[in-house]
Amino acid sequence: MDTFKFTLLQILFTAIVSDANFEGYSINLCDTATDVEYENYTVSTTEQCGCNEISTCVRKCCRSGFYHYHDENPQTGYYNSVCIRNETPRNFSVSIFKGTDKKYDLNDGFMIGMLNCDNENYYQYFKMDNSDPRQKFFIQENGSLYYQHYGKVYKNDRYCVDERDGLTAFVCFIPPVRKLSTERKIHVAAKLVPLPFLLVTFIVYLVIPESNLHTKSLMAHIFMLFFGYITWAIGQSQFIEHGHACDALGFSILFSMFSSFFWMNVICIDIWWAFSGLTNSYGRRHEQNALFGLFCIYACGIPGLIVIIIYLLNIYLDKDSPYYPGVGYGACFINGDFQILFYYFGPILLMILINVVLFVLTAINIQRIKKDTAVLQESENNKNSSKDVDEKVKLYWKLLFAMGINPVVNTHLIQTISWVVGWKVSEDSAKYIWYFKDFAHASYGIVIFIIFVCKKKIWKMLKKR
Repeated sequence: MDTFKFTLLQILFTAIVSDANFEGYSINLCDTATDVEYENYTVSTTEQCGCNEISTCVRKCCRSGFYHYHDENPQTGYYNSVCIRNETPRNFSVSIFKGTDKKYDLNDGFMIGMLNCDNENYYQYFKMDNSDPRQKFFIQENGSLYYQHYGKVYKNDRYCVDERDGLTAFVCFIPPVRKLSTERKIHVAAKLVPLPFLLVTFIVYLVIPESNLHTKSLMAHIFMLFFGYITWAIGQSQFIEHGHACDALGFSILFSMFSSFFWMNVICIDIWWAFSGLTNSYGRRHEQNALFGLFCIYACGIPGLIVIIIYLLNIYLDKDSPYYPGVGYGACFINGDFQILFYYFGPILLMILINVVLFVLTAINIQRIKKDTAVLQESENNKNSSKDVDEKVKLYWKLLFAMGINPVVNTHLIQTISWVVGWKVSEDSAKYIWYFKDFAHASYGIVIFIIFVCKKKIWKMLKKR
């Protein structure tokens, strides 16, 4: 029934357009008069209206006072283009750019004529909305159209511009074959390589009988990092490019990566606490469980709040604002170098700074505890406490190796450097830093696996299971 209605509407629309082009009318595409007798036309010829060099002319779809309307259904073969009279005609102008830098406004001297996309070379129209960052286009001085999002350039036989509710471009195109570039394949692989190591580490700590606050925190960190890498790999693979699924993917990446760093902060707080002289304050199991519940609220609640703020700004903030996050516009993540630096790397760098401070304070406390070791071992209870402290000393040095002493292993610090260099200079100048960052991403899961799984104590516990 729906197919019948759609077909009927197509027939009626075609009939109306055909009736409007009465025989005897001569359509002068270069005419600027508005008091013409026809309401629409479908003339497919092209005329030069003050433009001398055909190859460098800016192509307007319809004559002055008319705007272009196109409707097609590739599945059924339906295809119709028409120029419709604008009830409120106004002066038409096109901004001319060199790259993305505006040079001047062009008010006349156009090539005028609708496109012929219904041929063996180009078989679909694509209407581009210049207000959408993903579809933003720039008409160049040589008459071509630059499609920034995909880095494509179209000559005037492949596009035409017109205006009704803002400047719009129509492009003849062949839907591109989905193919990942070598650079993007490296980015995706860097997120996939650590996944099995993170998964094995999580499962090992899930099944071993010993469970305390810092092992639970480590598991939470690994889980959120695992989820973040998966969602990020999906986003970078471009299997989802737009729509609500793309938006959801972008916010999922933000939440999981923020939460993974907050859980790392929880681990640092736990280790600092262990050497601060307050260890016995949560020694009992029910006290540890209560504290872990608070840590869950902290490590999931604050990232959730940050993501909600970004979500609200993404909805209500003006798209032209430099602080507009642009999640889902151009990519399934925050869009724009400054925006990524501000909304993503900003909070993460703050967490890294806090962790570094905690590491330094912990190192100072370790020196103090070494001097008091003899005192700690005077009683049986203190011997047990001393063993717990020794375990956390080892954990401290392992974490320090993985994330503190060697800052280049800290993937997001490297990523921040690469973004800053790429933003301030050019993307090419940051290329090798990006590759080094990808190596850090790929190796991080392996480092975690070696540090926390490849040790005798863990193997003994697994054998007991």
